[in-house]
Amino acid sequence: MTRWGNQPDEDSLKLELANRANEVFETMLAFEPPSVRLVEKNVSPSNVEDPRFLSRLRSIMERRRVPKAIIDSLFSSGEAAPEQGELLPNR
Repeated sequence: MTRWGNQPDEDSLKLELANRANEVFETMLAFEPPSVRLVEKNVSPSNVEDPRFLSRLRSIMERRRVPKAIIDSLFSSGEAAPEQGELLPNR
């Protein structure tokens, strides 16, 4: 209370303490389901094959405004190398 320039009296301090204690007890007695946050740390080949992982990854990238062209290029599938090109001999 003194941080904001107030000089509290004993009654004000008791009231504030009672309010804070009530807030803590109400929070403590709330039986809401726990919240879980998933943070992917290590990405393995099995993650990249999992459609749920890819879906979450795409939505996170969209929310963080990664350009669509980059997202599309990362999520496109194709050959690892061209089957035939100017650097490869004709078959």
